[in-house]
Amino acid sequence: KRLLLAMRSSAPGGWSDDRWEQTRRYVGITYVAIHRQNEMFVQAEYQVFRKDLSHPDGKVPIKEDDPPEGGRLVKPWDLVQLLEKPNPQDNFGDILANMNLQMDLTGTSYTWMVPNKLGTPYELYPIPTATAIPQTVMNPEFPDGYYQVTPIYPYGPFSSYPTPNTTAGARIPAQWMLRVKYPHPLLRYDGYSPQTGLALHLDSLIGVDRSRFYKMKNSINPDAVLNFEAMEGAQPLPEPEIDRIVAQFEEKWEGSQNHGKVFVAAPGSKLEQWGTNPREMDYGNSWDQLTSFTLGAFGITKPAAGMIEDSAY
Repeated sequence: KRLLLAMRSSAPGGWSDDRWEQTRRYVGITYVAIHRQNEMFVQAEYQVFRKDLSHPDGKVPIKEDDPPEGGRLVKPWDLVQLLEKPNPQDNFGDILANMNLQMDLTGTSYTWMVPNKLGTPYELYPIPTATAIPQTVMNPEFPDGYYQVTPIYPYGPFSSYPTPNTTAGARIPAQWMLRVKYPHPLLRYDGYSPQTGLALHLDSLIGVDRSRFYKMKNSINPDAVLNFEAMEGAQPLPEPEIDRIVAQFEEKWEGSQNHGKVFVAAPGSKLEQWGTNPREMDYGNSWDQLTSFTLGAFGITKPAAGMIEDSAY
């Protein structure tokens, strides 16, 4: 009996991963994958049906004058209106995009179903997973536990930060929190984040990007070098004289306004092109393979994500 109660319970449980850290990783390839999907979700349309076994499809669209069903006090059309305008700021597509964002980042999305006096939701608000702290304490006020939703920054009614002597935020009963999640291999109450499943590959991508960044930052790659090879054995130029030559060279020939000017080398010197520009950065093939695999794991292809297949990265 106790196991059955546990299986039926909607009570929250502790995080299996650091949801705040996962949310902070909404950058790079993770951002590209999720952002492109969300652009599609915000354009989504919806249709609400009711079961009708007499219809060939077994269902028919809800009409505005359909009466309440199943002992409910509200008409089915109220659900249509709720989805059309979940709250003063969002529409149906915004709710879907927020759900997708949180699920792909943390494996779980929360939507607060605000109840009216009849116990029927009349507003829907997406709640960032990292701000909804699960509280497993159950009592008469919160029979299924609750979520302590704490704002990251003070705003509006939450104009003060929490301190040891005060609290900020709000408690949302678990039964009024719509929880959608990816299946977790061990836990029924928690979701499994794609970032957890892709941890090694995402770390590899970050390592490649960081390596290439410092390769670019630390490399010395001038376009040309003034070579004094004919001056071998001569007295070396003083360092101030070298600095003067560099400054004069940059002033006369550097920049777009000096493009195409004639350069006359000093006696005993010549100007040589140095390297090629732009240069192919390291890890070209491996980076391309990793991005393709990661985007596929997030459920989007490279063309759909707006990335060129034959990437020059």
